[in-house]
Amino acid sequence: LNLVGWILCAFSTFFILVRVFTRLKIATASLGSDDWCMVSGWIFAVVCTSIVSTGTKHGFGQHIGAIKDPEDQATAAMFVLIAPTFSLVSAFFTKSSIILGFMRIMGRTTTWVHRIVAYFPLVLLFAGSSLAISVMIFFCSPVEKSWRPYLEGSCLSPNVLDVVGKTVSAYNAVMDVFCAVVPYFLIRKLNIEKKDKRNLIILMGGSVL
Repeated sequence: LNLVGWILCAFSTFFILVRVFTRLKIATASLGSDDWCMVSGWIFAVVCTSIVSTGTKHGFGQHIGAIKDPEDQATAAMFVLIAPTFSLVSAFFTKSSIILGFMRIMGRTTTWVHRIVAYFPLVLLFAGSSLAISVMIFFCSPVEKSWRPYLEGSCLSPNVLDVVGKTVSAYNAVMDVFCAVVPYFLIRKLNIEKKDKRNLIILMGGSVL
């Protein structure tokens, strides 16, 4: 987990630096809202990776039965709940950056239809991610009972967490495809050179990765 997480962080850091340098030194004098969203997504991704990395020292990623120390069991379980919240926020900011960047490129050619197609799925993602984060954090009352089950209190049915988690994960995957495919149908209608259209489609389509 540590190796994969930090390798991905290294790649994302490189591309973020290239993007920021390009916008500041070559394209414009300041960063746009899409750039700030991408930087925010990167920050939350790094925090998520740091949490996972710290959690592995307590058994994060192992079967609960393989963790002998009860305190490590509780700490690992806590990180299991905390890490995805940062991952969801990171995913939201990243997709927001892609959509905002696309709308910036469209410029004055955008219509109310474009705005609905672009922003409505993003609003749904925000609502779904907020719900998922709330369920994870407040799954039990008191909150600490989520990783210390012996405490007095009550918890939601595990099915609730399962359904919400799978639904939001599936929608995130759909949004990845959306961010990659929809720009093609809109960019091809722009009054720009074919070479520029092709480059934009490739750039936006790369988001599916």
